[in-house]
Amino acid sequence: MHGWLYSSKRSMGSRPRLQCECMMRLIRLIASSLLPGCIILGIAHNGHAGSRTVRWCEYDPKRTCVAGEYATVIEVPIPNGNYVQSSTPSCPSNDFSVQGNRENFVVGIVRKSSQKWRKEIRNSAGSLNDLVSSRDYTDIPSPSIPGFGGAEHAVCSALVAAIPHDAQVQGVHLGFTDAKGTRECKPSAECEYARFIAPPNVRRIQLLSRPGIQVVDAFFMNWSHDRNRIAWIAVFYSFKTGEMPKAISPGPM
Repeated sequence: MHGWLYSSKRSMGSRPRLQCECMMRLIRLIASSLLPGCIILGIAHNGHAGSRTVRWCEYDPKRTCVAGEYATVIEVPIPNGNYVQSSTPSCPSNDFSVQGNRENFVVGIVRKSSQKWRKEIRNSAGSLNDLVSSRDYTDIPSPSIPGFGGAEHAVCSALVAAIPHDAQVQGVHLGFTDAKGTRECKPSAECEYARFIAPPNVRRIQLLSRPGIQVVDAFFMNWSHDRNRIAWIAVFYSFKTGEMPKAISPGPM
């Protein structure tokens, strides 16, 4: 493995439906003007984001095309939260700074999504977020009034990308997009009232009576009171089968 890579190659934020739709259009316009040649992923208006798997050299035109090298990108809308004064807010219900808590949370998402996997999941790639409810991966604080006490919480969300079980991960990019544009965000660093809590994790998970699955996950916090974000994770890997990994989509096992 060549170590973790963090960059801002991605583009692509939501409470009221109208606000969400307007934000999506604005973000696509900004991304298309700032990042020509980049792959813009479609975002559904149901609170879920798009995902796509492409050849690594399509994601990064400067990279020489090599057979069996791919990039899987998922993007997840994160709503804005309450106004907070702290620069280190916590998540409302889960302490995701603890590695074991993150792992248990991801296993829960894998278990819930497994009812919708197709039988060829071992050779598939995509977003597990799209196979579960947003309540299953997002921790949203209760509304609060500034200056009237109460805990200061961020909106926290897990991003869980599935890649082929036998793929070898070469690197991961993390970042987000909002009305100001697209930027990288390195783990643990504050990025304009946002943060990825820890470095991404690569996990092979085996459920009882289900095919094994390999996932790459990251946890994102947004404590901007007026900016929705689109958090994204791009996973680069080699997969020596000669075929593009199949897209994850709901269906019978």
